[in-house]
Amino acid sequence: MEARLRVFSQAWNVVNERFFDASFNGVDWRQMRAKYQPAVESAKDKIQLANVLQEMLDELHVSHMQISSDLYYGTGLSSLRGPVQNPVLVGGQWVMRQPTAGSAARQAGVQRGWILKLWNDRPYGPDVKTACDIDEIVRLQFQDLAGGERTLAVRCGVLDSTKHPPAMISRGLPDGLRYVHFSNFRREVKSWLAAEIRANASAPALVVDLRGNGGGDLDVVQYCLNLLHEKPRVIGEFQGRKGKPFVLKVSGSGARAYRGRVFVLIDEASGSGSEVLAAAVQESRRGTVVGRVSVGGVLQGTQYNLAHGFTLDVARGDYHTVQGVRLEGRGVTPDELVQVTMKDYLEDRDPDLERVRELWQQR
Repeated sequence: MEARLRVFSQAWNVVNERFFDASFNGVDWRQMRAKYQPAVESAKDKIQLANVLQEMLDELHVSHMQISSDLYYGTGLSSLRGPVQNPVLVGGQWVMRQPTAGSAARQAGVQRGWILKLWNDRPYGPDVKTACDIDEIVRLQFQDLAGGERTLAVRCGVLDSTKHPPAMISRGLPDGLRYVHFSNFRREVKSWLAAEIRANASAPALVVDLRGNGGGDLDVVQYCLNLLHEKPRVIGEFQGRKGKPFVLKVSGSGARAYRGRVFVLIDEASGSGSEVLAAAVQESRRGTVVGRVSVGGVLQGTQYNLAHGFTLDVARGDYHTVQGVRLEGRGVTPDELVQVTMKDYLEDRDPDLERVRELWQQR
């Protein structure tokens, strides 16, 4: 119990001292310590302890508040904050992408295109708690591809988030346009994207697909923006509880910057760094943002090491764009809003790219 309480105390104290909002978003943070200590004391293992601590952090109702241990339990389905954005919102319904490889959901027979209706008899949505204990049975109700009801009992197992490296895809589009997609802003994206832009500098337009990209390293976001801008510019700032704001700048790449037209694709799972990049491109009029309103999770997160292998991400700064727009809880509204239907999804049609081609042909 002493180890559990030590991690709990460390986590509470870091938030108490470092969280960007001195009013804790209207939450009585001291009362949270009393509320969650009994559950911490009864936690059976590290995963249960992490789940309890995450519930406490969720009381603040902001992004970039995350507790992590070595592994986590799950079904292979996850909310928008998980390592795999699954399911995805399509036409107001939560539709399955391919369940995580090797997961209990995959083994239970869940298929792409099934609509997730209920999670433990509760209507599914992003606010439903998907954390579970090892060997816990989760009752899931789906609508299958034929419109029938499927109820499955899925057993929670151990998932390793380190097995999900960033996807990096580049391909040509009609009219000589170039398409690039990367699933997060990790270090390896920098050299890859720079090489892709050098190799395709003559492409008349670049489509940067940030759909499903939940963010990553802020310096990687700045680097990507540098590749798209010739000259230096301020794009926004992070304001913490104390001190001067941290001004976010783009240094520009001069003659090496990509000079063609830019399209940025976003959706309901584009968060954090994706939103910073999309808003910067939009406000600077460097390009056109296409898709759906993004997550609205843009705070400056800092990671702290706790005892017994735990790490804690804490929101230390609130972000505003250079035009004074607060993106947290609001997201980025595309210049071109596009709706995706179930028919589009099941037929593998991409209305976002179709809209890009229409805009390009109208130039």
